[in-house]
Amino acid sequence: MSSTGFRAGLKNIVPVRAWPLFRFFDRYLINALYVYFAAKRFFAARRRVRHHLVEQSIPAFASGIDLGGEPGVDLADQLKKAGLRFKSGRHSVYLDDPADIARINPDILTRYPERTALKLIKSREMSPDSTPYYTSHRLAPASTWFSMVAVGSMLEKAVISNLLHEEGLAPRVYDIIRLESGDGGRQYAFLVQPVLGEVVTGEEGTRFVNRFKAVMERMGMETISIREHCDLRPPDFRHNIVADESGTFYVDIQNFVMFSGGYGEKLLQEMKRHGRAASLQAKKDRFTGQASEDLAVFLARNSVEPAGSCVLDCFMDDETLSMYFLAAGVPWAVLLRQADTVSMVRRYMYYLGFTRFDVISSEHGWTDRKGEVSSPRYDLALVPVAQSQKILQGSDRLPTSRYLIVGDSDRSVKQLTAFIAGWNREVEIMAGGQVRWDGSGPRAVVLCQTGV
Repeated sequence: MSSTGFRAGLKNIVPVRAWPLFRFFDRYLINALYVYFAAKRFFAARRRVRHHLVEQSIPAFASGIDLGGEPGVDLADQLKKAGLRFKSGRHSVYLDDPADIARINPDILTRYPERTALKLIKSREMSPDSTPYYTSHRLAPASTWFSMVAVGSMLEKAVISNLLHEEGLAPRVYDIIRLESGDGGRQYAFLVQPVLGEVVTGEEGTRFVNRFKAVMERMGMETISIREHCDLRPPDFRHNIVADESGTFYVDIQNFVMFSGGYGEKLLQEMKRHGRAASLQAKKDRFTGQASEDLAVFLARNSVEPAGSCVLDCFMDDETLSMYFLAAGVPWAVLLRQADTVSMVRRYMYYLGFTRFDVISSEHGWTDRKGEVSSPRYDLALVPVAQSQKILQGSDRLPTSRYLIVGDSDRSVKQLTAFIAGWNREVEIMAGGQVRWDGSGPRAVVLCQTGV
C-alpha cells in the first residue's frame, strides 16, 4: 500500500457495495487521527522550553481591494470581482503578479529586498500565537476544530517553511502581514519567495521526496497522516514539487508539523557552543549605581522610530538586540556574522519565528563582503565594542545615518565615547546611557548620527 496509500489500498480490498460503510468509518478514523495530533500538540506545547522573550511584529497594510468584512464572504470572490489574477485553494489564495499585488498595496513590493508573492490565508480564526490557524473548520467542510489545531498556525508554518528553505527544500517566507480594507475586511497573508517553474514528477520527484523525508526526520518534523500522506506519494505528489532556476521546492507545507522541542534544544546548545545565545544577567550600572533605562524609552526620547528603520547588526555578541528591533517593527534587518555561524544563526532565528532578516558572512569586518548586503543604506547600525576594546574595523564607513554603539557589562558611556572619537568619520553624539532590553542585562550605549 506504500505507493497508493493506506486508504486507497483499502478501497482495493473492500467490495464496492461496502464503500458507503467504509466512508462512514473512514471519516471517524480521520477525525480520531486529528484528535490524536491535537492532543499531541497540546502536551508538546506544555513541555517546550521558551528560548526567547519577544516575538516579531506583524505589520499592517491598508488594502486597496475590499476583502469582505461580513461573515461568510468568500475571499476568492472578492478578488475575482476586483479583476485580480490568482490561484485559489481550499485554505489560501496565491498571487504572484507584482501588478496585482500593487493594487492591493504598492508598499508591499518596496518593503522587502527580494521579489515576493502574496499568499492570503482564508482562515480568520486566531491561534494563541496571534496569527490565524492555517485551516478553518468554518470554511472547509472537511475540517474540524481538531484538524485546525493539529495543522497549526501561520506562524508555525512560517517556521517550518523557513527551516526547510535553509535546507534548500521549500520557499522562504519573508513575513506574515495583516491586510485591512475599508469594508472592515481583515486577512493575514504570507509574503513568500515565488517559485515560477515546472512541476516535478516521476523519478526526479521521488529522489526529491526521499531527501525531503530524511531532512524532516533529522529535524523531528512529522506529517499529519496515518502513514504516507498523498502529498508525498508518486507519481505526481499532488503537484507540490516545483523547480525553477533557484532550485527545487516543496511549495505547500500545510501537512507538516513540529511537535517536539528536540530540534530547538539541539540548536540552542549549538549556539551556546559558539558563544552565542548567552545573555547578561540584569544588574545595576556598576559606574553610577542606578538602574538602567528601557531601550524603548531611550530610543523614543531620542526620536528613533524602529518601525521606520532598516537595521544593520555588525557582529553583536548575541541576537537579542536584532530580535528586539524586529519585535519593535523594523521592516528589515541584516546581521553580519562569521562564516561558520551564518547558517546556525539563520536557523536559530527561523526557529524562533523571525523572518525579516538576512544573515551574511563577513570575515574581516565590513569591507570584504560589502556587495552582499541587500539594502544599499541603513537607518541604524548596531556596533558592539569588542573585548579588545576596539570598535569593529570599518564601522566608520558603514552606509548608515545613525549608530547605536553597544558596550558589554564592563564598558561605560565615557569609554564608548572615547572609542568613537578615534573614527575618521565625523559623527554627532546624540545621547548615551545604560539601557536594557528583553534577553539582556544593562549595557552602556551611545547613539550618534552622521553628517549625511
